[in-house]
Amino acid sequence: MEHQIQRIQSEEIKALGEQVNQAHRLADMYREQCVTLENDLAQIREEGDIGRQLFKERSDKTVKRLQLMTQPYEALEKRHGMEVEGLKNDIKLLRQRLKDVEKQLFKVMLGIGPDQDLAILHEVRQTNSQARKIQGELKNLKAKIYGSENQLRSG
Repeated sequence: MEHQIQRIQSEEIKALGEQVNQAHRLADMYREQCVTLENDLAQIREEGDIGRQLFKERSDKTVKRLQLMTQPYEALEKRHGMEVEGLKNDIKLLRQRLKDVEKQLFKVMLGIGPDQDLAILHEVRQTNSQARKIQGELKNLKAKIYGSENQLRSG
């Protein structure tokens, strides 16, 4: 009986020893899996960081390129706005001048008799022909000035 108890205890000790060994093997296997998974996680995080960094760099480059491309257009828009404003002012001034001329013409028309119409028409024609002569003379003078400048440059 005692021998049988020892044998049973011995078998139980053996079984417990195997369970302990198996528990150690499982613990080692789980440790290895843990280390492998931690390495995989570190690699994934690193790849994610690299991906974010690349995305940020590309985004920054794209933003800079966009800014460089939009600057000329913004300058053109600003210039266009200033030109439009200048044209509006010119139109306003020309309208005011036209009103002034119309007022003067109306005043002149009120003071003109039937005989004065022909005299004014004759005066306008003379003034017009004088203006054409002066324009021709100005063109000749400009041509002479340009010719002289060209001679000075080449000579």
